[in-house]
Amino acid sequence: MSGANHDLTMRYPLLLWLVLGGLGGPLADYGRAADSEVGGLPPLEEWWNGSSILPETALPQSLEDKGVIFQGDFVSSFFGNPLGGREQSFAYVHILYFQLNLDLEKVAGWEGGTLVWSWADVTGNNLSQSIGNVFTIVGDYGPTTFYFNLLYLQQEVELFQGILIFKVGQLSALNDFLTADVFDYYSNAALQADILPGINIVTTFQPTASWGAFLKYAEPAWYLQTGLYQLSDRIGQNYTHGLDYSMEESDGVMALLEAAWTPRHGISGNDRYGYPGHYRLGSYFSSWTYPELARDGVETSAFGFYALADQLVWRESGRGDQGLTLWGAFLFAPQLEIDLMPYFVSGGLQYLGLFPFRPEDETVCGVAYGAFSANLAAEQKRMGELGQYYEMILETSHWFNLSEWVSVSPNLQYVINPGGAHNITNAWVLGAVVSVAF
Repeated sequence: MSGANHDLTMRYPLLLWLVLGGLGGPLADYGRAADSEVGGLPPLEEWWNGSSILPETALPQSLEDKGVIFQGDFVSSFFGNPLGGREQSFAYVHILYFQLNLDLEKVAGWEGGTLVWSWADVTGNNLSQSIGNVFTIVGDYGPTTFYFNLLYLQQEVELFQGILIFKVGQLSALNDFLTADVFDYYSNAALQADILPGINIVTTFQPTASWGAFLKYAEPAWYLQTGLYQLSDRIGQNYTHGLDYSMEESDGVMALLEAAWTPRHGISGNDRYGYPGHYRLGSYFSSWTYPELARDGVETSAFGFYALADQLVWRESGRGDQGLTLWGAFLFAPQLEIDLMPYFVSGGLQYLGLFPFRPEDETVCGVAYGAFSANLAAEQKRMGELGQYYEMILETSHWFNLSEWVSVSPNLQYVINPGGAHNITNAWVLGAVVSVAF
């Protein structure tokens, strides 16, 4: 996006300050400890085995005891395509994310209430622009600016055998729907499953947000949830920085519904772990105006359906969830007149603790396939252009979870038929992702 390089020069000093500020405390402690303890190993080990890069002091614990919980993540991605694509290039993307949770029961005596406020800084370049493909190489790529994200009230109430959760405020639709924990270990947007609504229709996803309301009822083995979210052409505009909370008559609404079965198969005797799985069915409806792909007309609404599943199929004896998980996703958007990619399917595997000497590491492999609209391809051929038919992604990575707060993941992707028109050579993409928790 324009202005990205300017944003980099403006925000790098802030990032440097944050990193040095986070390390300054523990490094100073190490220096002081070296005078009293040989080598300074105890404080170093305490810091490394902690839950955050920031030093563990009495202040965070005191704030948490009062209901003020602060957390954050810094995720940086380095990727290049040494072979294939339109041209060889390199791109860097980072997202710096902060979230503040106020436990309203501790703060104001409001039982079950929570106030959530988050903000993010996204910087970098989109390598897919150099390759020429549709499925974004780094799913974290978004509006390249400092962005105020979530701001909502949440209420939880115990009901029957489960919990009723209600949220209202500034929400991201695809934070609540089309999600699964396994997607967090992939970089390419196609292997995060929520890509299809983002390709076909207007919606909100991190770091963008809009007015919304969300309701979920969850029991141990199932849940049902629904949500309504504002749609606006002002969402994702850098100049607003997420602070445009206006509502206009021209705005649309997106409604989503999702039901899930979340069993833990095979629990018996002393086996308290079982084989956890998640099976989700959902649909969405958008009251927005979308231009037709092959004609000058418009459609005043859009809808689609999806199915997601992940299941631990093999577990190492006595080791919790360590083992092999299989997952798959299918999304269908039936309006060929307006949906750029009506059919999408993806799947893969995840192994926790593949190597005995690295029990907390995650290894993932995945594949995604998206078919472009036949109506679009027919119109392109009629105009004498190359028709777009499909794009496919292969990805594999291994997450070295070095401690509870830092992970490093080398990543390999292979882009098949970039752009879908058979006019760009397949691309190899090499990279790495570094994640640090605050």
